[in-house]
Amino acid sequence: MNQLRPSVIVAAATPKAIAEQLRQAVEQAKWQTGRITVSVGIASAIKTDNETIILQRADKALYASKENGRNRITHSIDLTSI
Repeated sequence: MNQLRPSVIVAAATPKAIAEQLRQAVEQAKWQTGRITVSVGIASAIKTDNETIILQRADKALYASKENGRNRITHSIDLTSI
């Protein structure tokens, strides 16, 4: 994986909003194979986090999206166990 750029700071709402636009676009699209949906897990990072920690947060958020009904976006900051 490429080095993360610690100088880039993104507001937590921005990735969630982008993911929601993607989720809606996929859900509303006409697919030959039937209905397709998207579940997304998003993680925030602080300077002391390494790649493994960030990916673990994103993975837990993704599983939370799937466990809570799929076709949704979950941000790691919304989970109390992370």
